[in-house]
Amino acid sequence: LRLTASAGVGPNKFLAKIASDLKKPDGLVVVAPGAVHDFLRELPVAKISGVGEVTRLRLLEIAVTTVGELGQVPEEELVRRLGKRGARLHRLSMGIDDDPVTPEREPKQLSSETTFTTDLYDAGEMRSALKQLAEGLSGRLRRRGLSGRVLTLKVRYPGFETVTRSQTRPLPEDRGDPLLRRACELLERTDADRRGVRLLGLGVSGFGGEESRQLDLFE
Repeated sequence: LRLTASAGVGPNKFLAKIASDLKKPDGLVVVAPGAVHDFLRELPVAKISGVGEVTRLRLLEIAVTTVGELGQVPEEELVRRLGKRGARLHRLSMGIDDDPVTPEREPKQLSSETTFTTDLYDAGEMRSALKQLAEGLSGRLRRRGLSGRVLTLKVRYPGFETVTRSQTRPLPEDRGDPLLRRACELLERTDADRRGVRLLGLGVSGFGGEESRQLDLFE
């Protein structure tokens, strides 16, 4: 694929992020635990996430331009000038970051949509399209161990006007057939039968745990 990427390796997320930015777009920087202070010493304070132009100028008032200089300022002084952010910046200047690394966040919504090469006016064709979307969403939900209470239908008419309709149920759902039934109910609340559709989409949100989802009869 000939893709380029930069990467950083360090004792924590803060250091790894800075390291990954140093040799973009194609490079690798490794910060060993014993080299943290040397690595940070000459870096501009703006390299620290959260240090924007206003904070940089506030630090310049006390002759701080590098991360190393920031680490020499007592934490109490930084808190006095910057509030709670001062304590955080002091810790980061020491290379200390307790934020956990989260490799994958749970999504707030899973969705899928399809645009038709020719506008649909037939109710059966619309239902077939919704069936494919519902089955695809069901598979993605189950692979992630998710189920959702809110189903949202997206409809784009031939004139490119787009509307959405949503439905919330007490119990979360991840099965294709119930999702399809609900999608068809939502479709009836649009003008699709009269105006036709250019695009259909489905989204599931309001995720609940495995213990609260609607079970199949034979599960």
